[in-house]
Amino acid sequence: MKYWVLLFICACSFKVIAQTKKSNSKIHSKIENSSHLTKDGQIRWYDWEEVQALQEKNPKPLFVWIYADWCSHCKDFKDTTLQDPLIVKKLNSGDFYPVKLNFEDKRTFTFKNKSYQWIPATEEKMAHNELALAMMNNVFGLPSFVFFDKESHVLQDVKGYKNAKDFEIISDYFLYGKYKTQDWNTYTQSIEQSESMVKKENEENIETVCK
Repeated sequence: MKYWVLLFICACSFKVIAQTKKSNSKIHSKIENSSHLTKDGQIRWYDWEEVQALQEKNPKPLFVWIYADWCSHCKDFKDTTLQDPLIVKKLNSGDFYPVKLNFEDKRTFTFKNKSYQWIPATEEKMAHNELALAMMNNVFGLPSFVFFDKESHVLQDVKGYKNAKDFEIISDYFLYGKYKTQDWNTYTQSIEQSESMVKKENEENIETVCK
């Protein structure tokens, strides 16, 4: 009797493992297909001055990543989130312009007929570019992610490290216009419900295999 029970458990486990491997294989295939669009996993970043010229010819939403070379959380974001193949694919999609802006950029920028300069460090403030701080709503926090509509109006600035999942949820909301039809709470709740349904379906599939 014990022999047959053990045999049944092993057979069931084998089916689950086989199904998991098949599922993982599909996921791995999707990742490979998404990463072939980029070279060495690199993101095509735009310079702020470059993108201003592009906005006049072909306006798109903007995503601006404000960073500093000394910022450890910025480095973490670069080494983890920006290495995710699906995030790389999204940023290279061409649906919007991804822009990198150094918080301490020493250039003088002109945006909407206003000039922004580099400000050296003082006892009260660290060195910064006025444009970067203005995008952050004059509240310091790195890294900062600033989302613009295609008319170059700031929609939202989001501060602090974000993993790939959180970054995708936030960026999709602003860059693909979902904010126009859903408030933030409704949007995130719909995602949670969808994830819950997928999880439940996966659990049911495993139970079905074991029966």
